[in-house]
Amino acid sequence: MRLLAFAEGEDPMLAGTLHGFRCAGTRIRQGQKGYVLRPDVDPTGNLAWGSQTAYEEDREKWLRPHAGKIAELLRRL
Repeated sequence: MRLLAFAEGEDPMLAGTLHGFRCAGTRIRQGQKGYVLRPDVDPTGNLAWGSQTAYEEDREKWLRPHAGKIAELLRRL
């Protein structure tokens, strides 16, 4: 919720995109150098991304253009 609140204050359209990714099964995880976004993958497609490839395709289209901004928001957590 904090990430979405930070994003809303910076870029409401990005906040909407991040919310959609959250609903589709993307989660914030602790990485080696801070927080990262990672998909939950469920081949049945019931509760998460149907495949890693499906996530990566959408990530490239919707998140990659905002990578710098997303990284900054994650650092603020």
